[in-house]
Amino acid sequence: LFRSESSTKGAWNARATLSFVLDSTHPARSSFVVPPPEESASKLSIDVVTIDSIVQELGLTRVDFIKMDIEGAELKALEGAAKLLRENKPQLAIAVEHTDDWIKNAKMVREVVLTINPSYSCSPGPWVVTRQRRLAPEILYFR
Repeated sequence: LFRSESSTKGAWNARATLSFVLDSTHPARSSFVVPPPEESASKLSIDVVTIDSIVQELGLTRVDFIKMDIEGAELKALEGAAKLLRENKPQLAIAVEHTDDWIKNAKMVREVVLTINPSYSCSPGPWVVTRQRRLAPEILYFR
């Protein structure tokens, strides 16, 4: 989420208002993309914008580092940062453990970043053993 003096906005691939599903029993599972179990869920409307538009609105001349741990919204947020990733190439740390298939999600995040800017190199961060007994990265680092 981006915070300014007057508002809080989520990162996405377009300017919109989305339904953010809150998980009252496990707040870290709250998401635009991966809904928590219905019995613990409530909804909140959140304005979303692209990272590129935030960079422009703030008049930033450069961005050195982006950390994303946004519960399944990484692909959309990365799409909304395409200009920044192409022109500025900040280092990235992207959490990829938010879906049922961590390996598939990691591949998709890697593919999106490298499609936007093929000059990035990708390294996996900490590994975990999934429920399917496969090794999967929790975080991908891009330089």
